[in-house]
Amino acid sequence: MNELKIFSLEGKIAFVTGASGNIGKMAGRAYALHGARIVLVDIDLPGAEEVAEEICQAGAEAMELKMDVTNPAEVESVVRNVIDKYGRIDVLFNNVGIKKIDRAIERAFSLDFEGLWGCASRKLDPFDWIGFPAIR
Repeated sequence: MNELKIFSLEGKIAFVTGASGNIGKMAGRAYALHGARIVLVDIDLPGAEEVAEEICQAGAEAMELKMDVTNPAEVESVVRNVIDKYGRIDVLFNNVGIKKIDRAIERAFSLDFEGLWGCASRKLDPFDWIGFPAIR
């Protein structure tokens, strides 16, 4: 048996937030390398588009969407669109944050905590009705 087979994500849907940054870009590439279809979301749509293009040029499937994780309605809409297209999300790589040290506390909390929780909590609702046992 091929040792890497246990890491196969063939046919899985990987949802990567903060996809235009270095960590998001590398996560998207890694998931694609292991066979996943990649959904790249970021507030910086041109950056996410660039990453999606790189992944597609390497022969994998990727799509990019604009999303501000601090906007619950936007998160809900994007997650619903992905569920409508693929039927599920198998992997959630929650990778958002502010890089600058001199940030405002309210914005940092909104992005670093509420934004991450918003993605995770919106992910839970659709999975309750499609039977995703790993997050119950």
